[in-house]
Amino acid sequence: MNKGVFVAGVFIGATVAILLGLWGTGSFTLSPEAVSSFECHTLSEGNERGLNLVFFGSKEQTQLYADALLAVAPFTTQRNAFNFYYIDSYQPICEYYKGIALLCQGKEVIQAASACPVDYIIVLQDAESKMRSSSFSNILSINTKHAPSVIAHEFGHAFGD
Repeated sequence: MNKGVFVAGVFIGATVAILLGLWGTGSFTLSPEAVSSFECHTLSEGNERGLNLVFFGSKEQTQLYADALLAVAPFTTQRNAFNFYYIDSYQPICEYYKGIALLCQGKEVIQAASACPVDYIIVLQDAESKMRSSSFSNILSINTKHAPSVIAHEFGHAFGD
């Protein structure tokens, strides 16, 4: 056996053993630490393996939009597949994309949302009624001037990518 191959194999094996050891002690995780100073509030938790939706809005708004999402099939039968959280102490800055849609994105939104377990971010913002709600990546920008049912449409875009 080639000495170089043997040394490389020992190095890789030792590295894997160290990483597994750190992971087992909790010193090493695959998920980033929360870096947000905002307070995360729990609206409801279906289960620990559910999808985590973080709203930027009040408790009442979050409840309204969570109910609107869960009122649409197939979500009606999947209530326990969702965890709903909200942050009411931060209002993200949004822009009007090409003058037609509300768009709330950026590092600040993602960083603020990290106060909660997060898979999808939903920004609730009162905008001009002509501005459409939108979805970009895992961030939904919801214009609260429109019917709450718009969340199901925008979530479909985010979930389906």
